[in-house]
Amino acid sequence: MGLYMTIVKLVQAVPISMKAPEITFWDILRDNGKDFFRIKRADGSFEAYSTWGRVIRSCSRADIEELYKVGIKLYEPVLKGTEENLLKIAMEYLCMMFDPERVAYRIKDHNHEFILKKIDKWILFENCGVYMITIDNCYHEYYLVDKIYEHSKEKLEGMLKATLVCTKDSEMAKIVVRRTVNQSLGLDPNLGN
Repeated sequence: MGLYMTIVKLVQAVPISMKAPEITFWDILRDNGKDFFRIKRADGSFEAYSTWGRVIRSCSRADIEELYKVGIKLYEPVLKGTEENLLKIAMEYLCMMFDPERVAYRIKDHNHEFILKKIDKWILFENCGVYMITIDNCYHEYYLVDKIYEHSKEKLEGMLKATLVCTKDSEMAKIVVRRTVNQSLGLDPNLGN
C-alpha cells in the first residue's frame, strides 16, 4: 500500500501540460540545399522549421521573446551588415516586433514606397499574440498585438481593406481591429479597449 501511495503522489505532482523548456540557441541550418530555422531548447531538443511563418505558428509568446533575446546576444552584428540572408531577415522580423528602432531604416524605406504596394494578407497568430501583414505577396511584417506601432496612414488603410484571418469570435482580433481603426482615424489606439 505504501508503494502505491508513493506512485499516486508522484503522478499527482507532475502537471499534465508542461511548459516547453526555454530556447537557448537558434540558427539557420542548411540541409540538402534548403535553409531551415533550427531552435534548440534547454532540454537539448531541436526543432526545425522551413519558414519564419511556421516558427511563429508553432511558438508561444514566451518562445518569441526568447528567440529575440537569444538572437540579439548572438546575431546583433548581422543587423548592421549589408548582406541579405535568412539570418538577417529573421533578426529584422524579431526587431520589428520588439524594438523597431533597430530596423527603422527598413520600415521607413518600405513605408515611403507603400503607396505603390498592396496588403494581400493580414493574419493573427493567437498562440503568440502576433499579427502578420503580407505586402505584394512577398514582403512580410510581424507585429505584437499588445504593442502600438507607428504605421503609416496608407498601411493602416491597407490593413483595414484586407480581411483579418483569425479564429471566429476572437477577442484578440477585436482588439487588433479596434486599434487599427482608431489609429487610422487619428484617435488613441487604446480607445474602447
